[in-house]
Amino acid sequence: MLGGHNNSNSTTGIEIDFDPAPTRIESTYEIVEQAVRSLELSVLAKYAFGLAQAFNTFYHRYPVLGEDRRDVRLWRAGVVVYLRR
Repeated sequence: MLGGHNNSNSTTGIEIDFDPAPTRIESTYEIVEQAVRSLELSVLAKYAFGLAQAFNTFYHRYPVLGEDRRDVRLWRAGVVVYLRR
């Protein structure tokens, strides 16, 4: 699930089952604010590590560059671009 939802693309029939728990946290700004307020920079490090793990899991299951079908590769690349934000 992507962002806690089951997403599928009706054009390509692609379904992604990806649920990165860290992205459900309010926002990166709130995490930074919490880390600064509490002087616990490990909060920010743990958040970043969780995001990296979630993306790694996604890319391991749904590689972009290794996909042979162009439409699927482009759709997955779009997901990567979306997750960068």
